[in-house]
Amino acid sequence: MERPMFIQNGEDGQIGVEYKCGMFPRIPNYRKSDSWFLLTDGEMDDIIVDDHTTIKAIRRGQYRRLVEISRSPQVVVHMFNSTCQETSYSFKVTVKANVYVNDPVKFYANIRNINVRDFFNNQFSLDVKEVTQKYSILSYSGIDNELISVLTDIKVIHDTSGLAYQITNVMTEPNDEAKMLLKERDDMTIKYKMTMAAWKIAKGNKKKTYADAIWEEAAKGHLTDVEAIQRIKEYDRKNQQEKLEMLLKLRDEGMISDADISAQTQVFLPVSQSQITPAKQIAGNVTDSVDEFYDDEE
Repeated sequence: MERPMFIQNGEDGQIGVEYKCGMFPRIPNYRKSDSWFLLTDGEMDDIIVDDHTTIKAIRRGQYRRLVEISRSPQVVVHMFNSTCQETSYSFKVTVKANVYVNDPVKFYANIRNINVRDFFNNQFSLDVKEVTQKYSILSYSGIDNELISVLTDIKVIHDTSGLAYQITNVMTEPNDEAKMLLKERDDMTIKYKMTMAAWKIAKGNKKKTYADAIWEEAAKGHLTDVEAIQRIKEYDRKNQQEKLEMLLKLRDEGMISDADISAQTQVFLPVSQSQITPAKQIAGNVTDSVDEFYDDEE
């Protein structure tokens, strides 16, 4: 069993060591600056060995155990949950404190009843809860400073346990379930910002042509001028072919006439070609051009 906090001696789960009283007991060596020495398990009240302790008092008390208790503070880090504005969630509060034995006799009397975690839960739960309930897990800036101001004002003496403590730091964060909620909110915010950024880009490029985009790439040095011209020409050629194929399909389905095709081609074909090229010739040119295109691809 782990030795209780502040207890400096004892083996095999025992608190303190055996003390032989007898007719002529020896006064234990108590001159250790960072410890108290307590004589206990006798017929009289427990006593702290100091300059006033006499052999007569020890013999009268018939003490059978010597317990060494540390005077030095121990750092205790305690974590617990405290409710927030949203009742379904809570904050995880971490309290760091220096803990002291203030009254070794009372401390030893309660040594088997003191659970440090329960002790601090009882000490802090009400004060902390009063603060955390005012904050939302979505907005809790300033909560640490308020908790520190509430909890670290003075050294607190707890008379019943024989302990005293001084809070040195308080840290607060949403608990695991609340963190998942915050992550979902952050993911939605990021997605929204990305969507808005893409929308602004699209809006800014709404009037930009394919040729504009290619020349921008050339300006950045990603393409040579020759490559830019070739890409624009190839794009225009494919675009014209697709439009002609669509017109021919509409004609074959009886939806438009050859005259309609000739009229439409004047919009996207070079003037010299559209003015002299009849619809049948256009159809033949399209077929030849498509065949040539696929031959080039191979």
